[in-house]
Parts: sequence; C-alpha cells; structure tokens
Amino acid sequence: RSPTIFDLDPGPNETCTAWEPSPTADSISLEPLASSGWQRSVFALQHERYPSRWYIAEQRGVVSYFDAESGARGTVYDGRDSVLSHEDPGGHYKEEQGLLSLAFGPDVENSRLYLAYTVGPNPGALVVAYLTLSADGQSVLEAEPVEVIRVEQPYANHNGAHLEFGPDGYLYIGVGDGGSGGDPENHGQ
Repeated sequence: RSPTIFDLDPGPNETCTAWEPSPTADSISLEPLASSGWQRSVFALQHERYPSRWYIAEQRGVVSYFDAESGARGTVYDGRDSVLSHEDPGGHYKEEQGLLSLAFGPDVENSRLYLAYTVGPNPGALVVAYLTLSADGQSVLEAEPVEVIRVEQPYANHNGAHLEFGPDGYLYIGVGDGGSGGDPENHGQ
C-alpha cells in the first residue's frame, strides 16, 4: 500500500468519473454580444425572468442591461457617487476596486440584484449590498443599495468580490486575500 497524504488514498477511485475533454480551439468561436459603449465591463449575467437580457457591471459603478433579442439597452443603476474606483487621467483603473460582481437572489419573483463593490477612503472596504429590480427589470426600486455586509480591506488590491448563490440558497462571497505584494498579512495561506 502506498503512503497517504492528509489521509487521502492516492490509489484509484472507482466512484470518480472523468469529464469529457474540453472543446478544442478550432471548435470555439466568439461573437460580439453588442457594440458595447460600456466602460470597463467586468461582469455579465442573465436573470431567469428575462432570458434574453444581459445585466452588465461596469467597474466604475454602473449596472446596465442589454436585451439580445430586441436590442434594447439602458442603465439599471448608477452608483458612481458611492463606489470607490480609482481612475488615472489616462482612463485606466489603477487598482482592483470598483463594482466587481453581480448576482441575482434565488427568489425570482423578489428579483434582488446583489452587488459587490469597494468604498473608500483608500484602502477601503468591500461592500455587498442589494437592490430590488422593478417589475420590468429595467430599473431598481431603491435610491441606494441596502448594505448586507462590509469587509474592511488592509490594502487597495486583491479584493476578490465574486458573488454566487449556492443550491442551499445562501449567498457565497469571495473577498480576496486582502492585497499587497507577497501576502504580508498571510491571508492567502
């Protein structure tokens, strides 16, 4: 018998099956969704109630929508006044800050749009908040997002911020390792 590492048996596993191989580069083609006009779009997702509509997160704090069938588009929420997103004069974002992720809550009828974004002053904090979509899904009911949690950050980068609802209905939040080079806080260990 071979040695085990962390009590895991390195031998064959009859209960594990391999996935089908990934498609080759020759079998993949990309098509533009729309001529964007979006600035620093960092995340896109669809809502179950509106299957042809894409919701787009722009790092600067704007959530827009684009309907792939009708071509309709608009701004759902403009949070540029509250989102910390450093921009240099050349139009490039210096840090990994801003509006970074979106998720729709599991209650389709309630239509809560969850946001993960940074707020200042630098190094700032990562905030997870929600807005409620209007009945047509083209705007939100609240003037400002309702804050769910705030995680203070020791540095301005490595904010993570992925949002995902699990099959258990809970919201899972990736917050990053706190930032800086070389992991000085040992958060990435």
